[in-house]
Amino acid sequence: MTVATQHLIARVRASWIALPVRDLAEILRPLPLLEAPHDTLGGLVRGVAIVRGLATPVLDTARLVDGQPATRVGHWLRVAVGPGRFVALEVERAERVVNHLEDAGEWPSLMGQDHPIARLMRYETALVAVLASSRILSEGAHAALVGTTREARP
Repeated sequence: MTVATQHLIARVRASWIALPVRDLAEILRPLPLLEAPHDTLGGLVRGVAIVRGLATPVLDTARLVDGQPATRVGHWLRVAVGPGRFVALEVERAERVVNHLEDAGEWPSLMGQDHPIARLMRYETALVAVLASSRILSEGAHAALVGTTREARP
């Protein structure tokens, strides 16, 4: 099976991720962070940044993909996770937009239907974790992080 939706491919540690281009708002350089409450979501949330005037949770994408913290961050991918809700995903680098991803074969679903990794696909010879933007951060978690930031700002 081939998926014909445009995806942005990005490097995260030794892994590759893909996001539907329709959910990508922008690619930007990292900005200053307001600290998140200690160990928010198991260390997944690195903090909150003000991007285009909006409090935006910043997530450690490496931890999301393989459970280990990021070692290098070169770009943030600002992604729509719901109506009027955005997160920034830390990646080593945004690589390219591709038009087709190939099915990587049958893979057991070890993570459940709510996990942000929707499926594994192949691009050229690389295995790519395709993220489902709407599953990256729940509405409640997003609201709690944004609310905490509003209280911390002068």
